[in-house]
Amino acid sequence: KGGISFSIWSSYIHALLKVHNGRKSYDFSELPLLPSEQILCVGSSRKQPVLKWENNMAWPGKLTLTDKALYFEPVGSSKSNGLMRLNISRDCAEVKKTSVGLFKALQFDSAVSVSAGEKESNPWVLEFIDLGGDMRRDVWHASISEVISLRKFICEYGPEEADHSVFYVYGAHKGKERAEAGVIGSISR
Repeated sequence: KGGISFSIWSSYIHALLKVHNGRKSYDFSELPLLPSEQILCVGSSRKQPVLKWENNMAWPGKLTLTDKALYFEPVGSSKSNGLMRLNISRDCAEVKKTSVGLFKALQFDSAVSVSAGEKESNPWVLEFIDLGGDMRRDVWHASISEVISLRKFICEYGPEEADHSVFYVYGAHKGKERAEAGVIGSISR
């Protein structure tokens, strides 16, 4: 009475299992993730590759966003020496939309520049090929901005790592984890 039929429930469970198995099919064992890192977005497609610009040359590859870093693996490189990591967990990291097109024209241009904020590291210029517009670039820009904003917020307003006074206020020691869970949830939607 008042419930859903078995056939609808069965098709829902079947579709849910299909999505779950699809998420498990990604092989992240080759990424040297830190123990506390969580994967948020993966950008790898043969039809719409991610291009990393370096010295006026574009390198297609696979881009992975975690809650602390960006990983780029060029196509055709070996797993050990081709993988690059950009730490975006510092409070001086930044992301901005940039132009890499012909004569720096904004038409058909869909790139972002990500900087770790360190003087010795060069910013990454990543182009997201999308002939339909710059929606793909905007999604990645927003996701990277969320991670950087989270790290800046925690740096500015969070307690120090060795501050034991957070254990005297109920739930305060879980504030960092709750903020991270909120951002991870908003990105993965």
